[in-house]
Amino acid sequence: MCEALALPLALDGDLSRQMLLGSVLGVPKGAPFAIALGETAGLHIDGGKVEAWSWGQSEAPNVRPINVLSRPDLLPHLRSLIAGSDCVAEANRLLKPLVRGDLIDQSTWLRLERFAPITAPTAYRSAARLWDASDAARNPTHVANDAIYRRATFAAAAASATLSLLVASSGPPIWLADMAHTFEWEVWTPSHPYVRERSVWFAGVGAHMARAFGTGVVDRYLSVLSQGGAPLKVLDALLGLTAISIDEPLEAASIASSIAKLEGRVIDAADPKERKYTAALFRSVELVLGRDHCNADLDSIQTNLNWSISKHEIAQSGTFERDAGLVYAGSVVQGVCVIRDLLNADPIQFFPQHKKPAAWQSGVRRSFGLSQQQSLRAGEPILRH
Repeated sequence: MCEALALPLALDGDLSRQMLLGSVLGVPKGAPFAIALGETAGLHIDGGKVEAWSWGQSEAPNVRPINVLSRPDLLPHLRSLIAGSDCVAEANRLLKPLVRGDLIDQSTWLRLERFAPITAPTAYRSAARLWDASDAARNPTHVANDAIYRRATFAAAAASATLSLLVASSGPPIWLADMAHTFEWEVWTPSHPYVRERSVWFAGVGAHMARAFGTGVVDRYLSVLSQGGAPLKVLDALLGLTAISIDEPLEAASIASSIAKLEGRVIDAADPKERKYTAALFRSVELVLGRDHCNADLDSIQTNLNWSISKHEIAQSGTFERDAGLVYAGSVVQGVCVIRDLLNADPIQFFPQHKKPAAWQSGVRRSFGLSQQQSLRAGEPILRH
């Protein structure tokens, strides 16, 4: 991530460096130009302004980009531009909270998001490595009894969630859905790494990721749903499909119909102790997508859940402690019922407006840990009924 950020940060706001790069590339003085940084994105430089772009998006430049990374003769000039600035130190400063396991503030998010089209591939790879490390280290006994372990789990999950939101906000990149079809889905889905963390905040990140992958993965999600199985697996599949339906209204009816065709089979195949819960999951989707025209019921449910998203942020201790899989009034599931609000929230709202002190960061981690402990004490390590 630090390396991917270096050149954009070196050029941003520095007209002399922009002009020097233009001169090296043979661009007439003062003329706008664009550089490609890899196969998916690059920078557009015009009149001192530096903007990131990605292929297939409306912000792609109207001048032909120069692929600077494919020209060895340009690499010394790029290294010189980077070495002559404090961009590496700034990149480290921006990313340091992720290493500590803290939530970044909104000003840091804006700085990172500005160049998200460029950093998205690296961010996604980094998030995936964090998922893998977290998977390898997971131990329910430690979650229940070890506060240090819970803090480490939160640190990995929060860092990967931040990186994934950057990917989701970067266009989203058209390569995501293609990548998702290069392997068989077993446990993984675009949303699973976050839905499994149980809290509403993480479920919201999962919903944004499902939307980023888009309609190209609907069939994969339906395949996961058709297999039924553990309640978390069904929740994840339904949450992902619901998120895509909300974002793609022209496809919503078709997706809802496909879900309805699977409903009876999935409920019947569920463990007898889990059928009522599984039915509540489908009922929640029906409410959110309005299939049975009960939006008034949904408003009432949200009111009784005391659910609201702050105008400025949802990064509050309650959203980390609230169990996304909690059943309300025996018939609906909390995480699904609030998904539309979570999707309507700009990714910046997932982070605090201002830099928070260590005590606040500790409180968020503690809320997350309490949620994990409560889930385990309820006797169901996957979902609380």
